[in-house]
Amino acid sequence: MGNRFIFSTLLFFILMACAGCSGSGTAGTSKVTVSFGQAAAKGGVTSKTVFAGMTTAATSTGILPSIVKKITITVTAPDMTDIVRVITVAPGQTSASDSFAVPNGSGRVFKVIAQDNYNNTPYTGSTTVDLNGTDTAVPVTMQEDVNQAITAKLYLYFKDTIEAKGTALTAADLDRFYATSFGIHDGLGRAAAIDFDVKDYKFGDILSKGMVSLTASAKPLSAAVGSPVKVTGKGFFKDGSYGFPDDGFIMVKENGEWKITGNNYRSAVEMRGITAQWLGLPTGVRIESGFMVRVEDRDNIGLVSAVVKGPGLPTGGIVLAQDAMYPQQMRLGNAYWASPQLPTKQWEMYVIDDATLGSIAPNSVYTFSIYDSNNVVVETRTVTMPARPWLRSEVTAAYFPALSGISPVTGATDGHYLADARISGTLTYGVAVPTAFKASWFDTYLNYYGWDSLGKAGYFFDRDLLLSDTSASFSSTLPVLAIGGNLTVAAEDFDNRREIETTWLFYGPPSPMQISSVIPFMTTTFQDPTGVTAPAGGTIWKFGTAPPTVTWGGSLLFASGVEVFLLADDPGKLATPLSSGDPFPGSIWVKLTPTVVPASTGTFTLSAPVETLGIVGSGCRIMVVSTSGDVWALSAPFIISP
Repeated sequence: MGNRFIFSTLLFFILMACAGCSGSGTAGTSKVTVSFGQAAAKGGVTSKTVFAGMTTAATSTGILPSIVKKITITVTAPDMTDIVRVITVAPGQTSASDSFAVPNGSGRVFKVIAQDNYNNTPYTGSTTVDLNGTDTAVPVTMQEDVNQAITAKLYLYFKDTIEAKGTALTAADLDRFYATSFGIHDGLGRAAAIDFDVKDYKFGDILSKGMVSLTASAKPLSAAVGSPVKVTGKGFFKDGSYGFPDDGFIMVKENGEWKITGNNYRSAVEMRGITAQWLGLPTGVRIESGFMVRVEDRDNIGLVSAVVKGPGLPTGGIVLAQDAMYPQQMRLGNAYWASPQLPTKQWEMYVIDDATLGSIAPNSVYTFSIYDSNNVVVETRTVTMPARPWLRSEVTAAYFPALSGISPVTGATDGHYLADARISGTLTYGVAVPTAFKASWFDTYLNYYGWDSLGKAGYFFDRDLLLSDTSASFSSTLPVLAIGGNLTVAAEDFDNRREIETTWLFYGPPSPMQISSVIPFMTTTFQDPTGVTAPAGGTIWKFGTAPPTVTWGGSLLFASGVEVFLLADDPGKLATPLSSGDPFPGSIWVKLTPTVVPASTGTFTLSAPVETLGIVGSGCRIMVVSTSGDVWALSAPFIISP
């Protein structure tokens, strides 16, 4: 049987034979009617295990399983020519039957196979009967190959439903694949899990890849009859890529059908080896390696921290704590950050030196202890890592995915300024998979941080690539405010649960006028609501044009000197200034004036084009502050864009 395992399953086909002398056949033959599913049950059979998949009455339905799309009946004997009959099963069909003549005689072997649309054979069976002209009802004991049955069900799920529906996929399309006894999975109940999967598949470029084959292997979670099984496997696509959920699926037999069920964990955890290089730092290329570790409380049930222990980690483990801005996520605590800090992934990548990485054995197990706000362990989860992350010393340029072709937007930038990300336009760049190993997956994402009208910080765009792709692009709309970004291409080594990335940083400009600390206001302030006269509301500071000029008037003209700042923080913080002290405590700004400007001039022209400022958006604002701290003015929102 190979690696197949068989549930204690009896699936009965009913063969109804009528004598030829009654007119139902010709001389020397018997007319045999083979019925399946409900048709067989209606034929008078008392057994309820017709294609039920289980022997217990609670799971027996007498209905053809949805994965069965073709039934082939072969009748053989030494003294007769083989007879082959094929029944095609239409979607939603719950029963089927066929009638045909079989020569009378002894030792007629009936072999039956039931298949899906992709030549998987989840059910097989055979029996031997004698035909002598009398009506005969013969049960065929069918064995279920669970691996084949689950593979067929996943084909029906991925190929015939998700891929076929594409962007029109709905929760109703996937509902039939999820057990009514689902429970929870990574913190989500049945309805929420279906919605999560719909969004994941519906908006992913996986739909365009085209799955060509699928393999799956199931292992019971316990020895109990009817135990759920853990399903691992691989889905292969036209471009040669392949993948599967890291932790596979949990599936259970329900009413004769294999269905996805929950793992009964309240937390969602992810761990994989990661090696990354960052391009565009003033100090040159930086390469680091370690583990990517994430924990989420997707249903907001009060999970606040996690401790991860295992080979290569500190004796006491590493601690992930609830993120203040995104409370559903747990991030690496400051004590576990790399030094110097990473350009990106600081809160989720635990960096490990090569000597320690080299000591990690294959198939090492890592334990996640998940805590609530009372510091009580809510649950414990484990992750097995097939291989250690790559060492810095072993990853040559051929291991990294290539990222190239990002040119400066103007002569004032160098390709790594925020303006070079072409935010609000289209960013096109070159890509290529690594050549040092066979990548299983290839993707890219653009991330820039800033704010929208609701105070959300960060924008994220991602897409799956074909292994053969040599270019990619992202188009984006103008945000309220963006102050930095990065572009990444990533290649996955699925079999070893690790990935490698190249990240292009949009950090610029690296200048003394870059984002500064909080403006040091005096303890008493006064706002002149009409003090800033340019830029006016809606003005566009456009890349590639001459450096703009800021003008002011009113009471600011009577100050001894002023400084000019450009907003680099959440625009929502400017909604209601405080009446005394710092009107916007904690707000961050870019200082535009390198020295104090005489207030009486009423004007200041920037020393460089706007694309060198490192800020893009529709909610930009200028603030002019008197150096004596007794008056300030704020412009209306204006635009900086390509």
